[in-house]
Amino acid sequence: MSSRPNASPQKRCLSELLGTYLLVLIGPGTVVAVSIAQDISPLEALLIIGFAFGATVALVILLLGGISGAHINPAVTLAHTVAGKTTLDMFVPYISFQVLGGLLGAFTVKLIFSQFGSPSDLGTTKLASGVSLPIGTLLEAAGTFVLAMSGFVASLRIHKKPGEATLIGSTLFVIILALGPLTNASLNPVRSLGPALASGYLTNLYVYWIGPLAGGLIAGLVFRFFERAKLVKGPVLFVCVENAGRSQMAKAFAKKHGMNAQSAGTIHSTRINPTVVEVMRERGIDISFNRPKTLTPELIRDASIVVTMGCSIEEACPKPIIAQMQKKLIEWHLEDPKGKPLEEVRKIRDEIESKVRDLSKSTKVLHAMSS
Repeated sequence: MSSRPNASPQKRCLSELLGTYLLVLIGPGTVVAVSIAQDISPLEALLIIGFAFGATVALVILLLGGISGAHINPAVTLAHTVAGKTTLDMFVPYISFQVLGGLLGAFTVKLIFSQFGSPSDLGTTKLASGVSLPIGTLLEAAGTFVLAMSGFVASLRIHKKPGEATLIGSTLFVIILALGPLTNASLNPVRSLGPALASGYLTNLYVYWIGPLAGGLIAGLVFRFFERAKLVKGPVLFVCVENAGRSQMAKAFAKKHGMNAQSAGTIHSTRINPTVVEVMRERGIDISFNRPKTLTPELIRDASIVVTMGCSIEEACPKPIIAQMQKKLIEWHLEDPKGKPLEEVRKIRDEIESKVRDLSKSTKVLHAMSS
């Protein structure tokens, strides 16, 4: 699941609506179809339903993952927000459009199957006989935790959408086989909400909100903890367009503060900006012997954090490749010193020095927390 997609907020929200609509249309729709079919054993029904949900999630990731990340689940959105992989300003819009997509999907199922004498519950999730409310909530939380963690693992270890889709879809399939006979394996609040409201069967609905949201919250916290531990191990990579000014100054100040730092540019220059060399000498730092370096996938892979300086040339902006490789990204919107007079370059230098100082403090805090 891509966590920092580049599409506009509107496209991302519509993507979540469409993806959740497809999930609730096909998933619970399959549950209804299986329940009215003849001569299907409980095991066969479970396999069909598990495959329908797993395949649908995989398909949505393939089709929409590059637009919104294909969360299609409030619990997954919560996990990604807590983990810092989805911005807080998209939290409410994502969940709102997921709820809308789930409702539209459920009422579409009702419309389609009403002419076939479909079951009145429309695939609503229910606890099996003998499964108490606390146990059901705990099982839903555990299943959602595993599902959310599979998404984190996929984004870190697999950088191609087919691989991500296969891992997450297969994980969901296995969880449904394990938990389906006990809780119906919702793992998704809107997957339960849509059919419940469409059918009027609201019994124990809160189990399918509390459990998955708790599981997503725990997954986000666990991922954040391990990311913090990893954060202090690799270098901080400062990236601008030409690696001749801003990123060179940032790297120099970072090393002055004892940080492990690298810098690179997407279309590197042949030399460091002479004015930048001059203003850095005023701070007692000589970068005249530095050489601009080209940004490579290996530099991004080895970095713990990637800091971009701003894109003065849109076509050379490094953000898309950094987002694709799922690296922790910090954006500093800084003026390009190229062609600027000495006094303006000094202001840019001072701003970079201040930002690096703040970054140094935050990484030291993270180091202390992970020790």
